[in-house]
Amino acid sequence: MTTYDFLQGIMLIYLYSFIEIPRVISKKGNYNGGMSFVGMSSISSIEGYKAKTAYCASKAALDGAIRAMAKELGERKIRINSIVAGFIKTDMFKRYKERTGKDESDVEFDKYCLGLGEPIDVANAIAFLLSDSSRIITGTGLVVDSGATA
Repeated sequence: MTTYDFLQGIMLIYLYSFIEIPRVISKKGNYNGGMSFVGMSSISSIEGYKAKTAYCASKAALDGAIRAMAKELGERKIRINSIVAGFIKTDMFKRYKERTGKDESDVEFDKYCLGLGEPIDVANAIAFLLSDSSRIITGTGLVVDSGATA
């Protein structure tokens, strides 16, 4: 089911579009040192999921690109990181529940030691990575997954 066109579409959404933003903004004269970019990755970048080959590949590629871009952008004092999120109670999770009939009480979510996160948990992690509190953090994926990958 993972056709070339499907894979290209997924890569366009989750990888190419993100890479384009720092590429354009970090051109000479378009940026200030101290800038920071944060991409949205997923624990799918480090754990495989059945029937999610394209999605998992796109998130792993994003994390790999961020590590390389950190080296390139660091010369300009620009930081770049990602949030490696587990299941978060978003509209995407709501659609997952509707499609599969599974919810937070399903055994599949037992690995989430602290329960499923809320969007504010991801927002707080992003705010940290954009702040001066993380001024020497670049090229990394901050895992926000309630211990699911521990």
